[in-house]
Amino acid sequence: MAGRGDQAITIHLSGPLSGCNQTQREAWRQELAQLLHEFTCTSPHTWGDTWDFSRNLRAVAQCDILVANMWKESIGTTFDIIYARNLGRPIVLIDPNHLENKLLEGFVSPAKPVPNLRKAASLVRELANTMTSFDIRKKDGTFEPFSRTKLIRSVRLAVAEAGIADIEFPNQIIAPVAEALLRMTQTRVATTEDIRDQLFLQLDRITELVTERAFTREAAAAVKEAWRSREARKQGDQAIDALRSEIEGLRNELAARETRIAQLQSALSEKSPRAGGPDGSGLQHPTDPMDGVPPPASVADSLQRAAAEFADCMVVLPQAMDSAADCPLEDPLKALIAIRLLGRCTRERMAAHTMGTHFVGPKQWFSNHREEAPWLDYAPHESPTTAGKFGSERTFLVDGRPTFMEQHLKIGAGGVTSTLRIHFKFDEHGRAVIGHCGRHLPNTKS
Repeated sequence: MAGRGDQAITIHLSGPLSGCNQTQREAWRQELAQLLHEFTCTSPHTWGDTWDFSRNLRAVAQCDILVANMWKESIGTTFDIIYARNLGRPIVLIDPNHLENKLLEGFVSPAKPVPNLRKAASLVRELANTMTSFDIRKKDGTFEPFSRTKLIRSVRLAVAEAGIADIEFPNQIIAPVAEALLRMTQTRVATTEDIRDQLFLQLDRITELVTERAFTREAAAAVKEAWRSREARKQGDQAIDALRSEIEGLRNELAARETRIAQLQSALSEKSPRAGGPDGSGLQHPTDPMDGVPPPASVADSLQRAAAEFADCMVVLPQAMDSAADCPLEDPLKALIAIRLLGRCTRERMAAHTMGTHFVGPKQWFSNHREEAPWLDYAPHESPTTAGKFGSERTFLVDGRPTFMEQHLKIGAGGVTSTLRIHFKFDEHGRAVIGHCGRHLPNTKS
């Protein structure tokens, strides 16, 4: 069985079926199949009652070479030829009765119809020899099998982009390019650049042939320009992808370095002689008694101090001050630490946005700073049930607009003297707007 490497070459035998007796349908096909015994031959005459239009289309699409015996006029055979031609399949046209159908001869051009089965078999073998499989080396150094179908698709795309309506024009290019590449592989490895060079060479030949119609010469020039434009777009897309990939890599590197910085800061805090605040947080602040500044007297005091320190990136609503004044938290220093952490997170978030750099997000940020306040948790949202039933308690007026604030910081989960909730939302400027800083708001467990 002849083939490309380990792959068999398939020949589809097309010819008149309707209006023919059994001998007319079968005799020539059987004789040609014997002449082409080393190939796999398919033929609709063997399908019997299972013949249908779709099956015939699949057979033509799956074959490597179409042999069409036009011993009499046949619409079905003509359609097979047109379909195979549009797929870029080589066609061997047999004209034993010298019908000299100019339409069909045009479809197989530049090849000529053959007068008998033996010459058809000889031509099939010549075509099969041009179908030896070979690999193409891509720009990245890897290899892939040469695909005639892929070449056909690329040429047809360039033809369409050039606005060429001649469906036959691509077929003038594909076969010579494939044959030139095959000849090239006899002495060296063919590359994707060789495909382009051979394609342009064939287009230039058509452009320069005075025997070609002016329309065809202009079409060749237009296709060449369309191919170049597509190459430029592809190179631009590749450059953009490379930049995006580099940006993503730098962002990942930045995130890793930020995490490492947080780890080193935590380790430094643990090894410092002054490590360990009176609340056991391990974080020293200007508000700590050890720094000569008295601790906050209340949650409201903590909120006021932090709001003043982070006035550039934090907005405290009146409702938040009211809730802080009503909060009986026994350790207001924890409130100050939590609000200051929120201020630092917000400031870094705004700086990253300004500089166009990557920010890890609040959830990861608080996770990275967990050792500074191990009793503090960040929640990005409320449960759907809580948001649905108790959304109004978490909605605050910001510049006259009701604003739902489900992001919150959590301290404690027990009684009111050990519990604090800080609800906030980042506004359009990136600032943290605090709407509540006090008791646990109502939820499904209240």
